[in-house]
Parts: sequence; C-alpha cells; structure tokens
Amino acid sequence: ALLLSFLILSTTLISCAGGAGSPAGSNSEETSLSVRLPGSKALYDKDDIVTFTVTISSGSYSNTKTAGKGETMTFSNIPAGTYTVTAYGKVADGSVAAKCVTSVQIIAGENTSTTIRLQRLDYYVVTFRNEDGSVISQQNVTTGYTVPKPADPAKTGYNFSGWRTSPTATTSFDFNTSITSDTDLVATFGIKTYKITFNYNGGTVGTATSTTVDTDYNTSPTVPSTNPARKAPDDSEYTFMGWNETSDATSILAGLEAATADKTYYAVWSPKVKVTFDYNGGTYSGSNKKEVYPDKDTAPTVPASTEEPAKSGFKFKGWASSSSATTADNTVSTTPVSDDTTYYAVWIP
Repeated sequence: ALLLSFLILSTTLISCAGGAGSPAGSNSEETSLSVRLPGSKALYDKDDIVTFTVTISSGSYSNTKTAGKGETMTFSNIPAGTYTVTAYGKVADGSVAAKCVTSVQIIAGENTSTTIRLQRLDYYVVTFRNEDGSVISQQNVTTGYTVPKPADPAKTGYNFSGWRTSPTATTSFDFNTSITSDTDLVATFGIKTYKITFNYNGGTVGTATSTTVDTDYNTSPTVPSTNPARKAPDDSEYTFMGWNETSDATSILAGLEAATADKTYYAVWSPKVKVTFDYNGGTYSGSNKKEVYPDKDTAPTVPASTEEPAKSGFKFKGWASSSSATTADNTVSTTPVSDDTTYYAVWIP
C-alpha cells in the first residue's frame, strides 16, 4: 500500500518524497495502488488535516480520489507506467494545508506501494474590515494561494469603491495576488451624489428654464443664487416666492430636504396685479397711460409728480377710480389691490 505519513519536524516544512513501488506477489495479476490516509496526526499546530485528495496521472490517464482522515484510497486497474502523484491535505474550512507532488512506478500485474510525505503549507488570515476597523469577516488562506473576493458590502448613501489595504490607499486590492502574510482589507466607499433640479416653472434665468446641481447624500442642496423671473402672456409679471416639490404649489417650503435621491423642486409664483393709470384724455411723454405691477394685496406706486400727465386747458388734480370723477382719491397710494385695477386722471378746467 502507498502510505501517506507525517513526520513532525522542528523546522517549518515537512519533507515531500516518493519511492519506487514493491510487488505484492509474483503471481498477482492485479495492477493497483492503495493509499492509506493518516488517522489522527496533526500536520501542524494550527489545524488537523481532515480531507485528502490524491490525483495520479500518466499521459492521457488521470484519476482523482478523495477520502477522509484514517480511510484507505485504492486505485485499481492502472496501466503500467510512471505516474505523477499529487496529494493535497485540507483542513476543516476547505483550505489546502499540505501538498506533495512526486512520482511512482506502476508495474503491470503487481500491487504497488510507496511512501509519500506531505509538505506543510501555512495559512494566513485575511481580515475584511469596515473603514472604522470593525471586522466584517475573516478567511484562512493557504500560503501562496489567492483569497476569494467576498460580496460587495453595502452602506446607505454610499457606493462601494473596492477593497483596499488601508482606508487611504488609492488603488483597490488585486484578488489575483498570492497571500503570503496576514492581510487586512478595508471596504472603501464613495459618497453618492444626487441630481437636484430646480425647475423655474414658467420662469427663466437668461434663457435657461431650469438648473441642476449635484448634491452629496444627506446634504441639503444649494439653491440657485439668481432668482428666476416670469411674465404672463399679457406681459403682467409674477413675484418669485421660493421652492416647493409640486408645480402647482401656492406656498413655499421652509427648507429643502437633505438629498437621498434625485429630486425636482419647482418655483412658486405669486401673480402681480396690473394697475393702470389712465391719463383720461391727457398724455405724458406721448403715452396715454402708465401700467405698474405691484404684488397682489399691496398698494401701487402712483406716478411721481415729475410724471404727471398734461391736458390742454385742464389742471391735473390726482387719481380716482371713475373716469368722470371731479375729486381725486387721496388713498390710491395706500390702498392694497388684489385684482387688476384702473385709476383715472382727475381734471379740472
């Protein structure tokens, strides 16, 4: 039988060797190879080997068998020839902890036996951490092997940007890298940015009808520094009030929410009232009227004394709500208006 034996030495490595086979009997017609696996020997002080995989191959012939600790592995009806024998020992978590590659001569019609000793392979601990140093998970990786890449972790408001050897590293870890020491890998993230759109809702700034700003997660967006302006088809104006989440809002938000998704805010407008000062037969600078647009529910600004109209043979006395009035209304400049209103010049001969 081919015996896998373990010699615990004071040095780090256990020798890996193979030898020529010996016949089981000259009358044997069977060609086979038996591998007896160790029972309870610890390969090294970290873990016991619990599973063994042995592959024998020669030319196009290859056969692999796996057995547990203390079991016997038998390869039967093997063609004669020189075989490469590759043996792996694995610990409980599936990591390869020992390996041996050697050769053995298989003689036709004979049972063959040899001795193989495995070479010790240390493992190293790869620790996956959060940026604050807390442990996400750990993997034991055999010396010289690569560590499997875990699933990308999630962090609210952030995009995962890769595993790095430190929070300040500028490049991500290459998972094709062989592990040769205990290794820390840190999950790094980049903050998400959202597109916050300010829709001018019928108004403009220059020729623009909206603007969009990139805003970091959980940060309040910066409102445009220039307020939009708006006119109605009849050239009456609107007062910009502020912003709201709906296009038909009549009130404004006290503050804008911290960004957690793409979002649109709409300009809120209050229509201005058109107040017409009809010169009522008079003129000023060739015009027969003047229009002003006060905010709704505010008093209009009457034309200044330097802008009073003139009418041949008459003296201007002020303004009134009737075109036939003979007495001016002195409260025009202090009376709020809520709708379009016309005042008429009052004339006396």
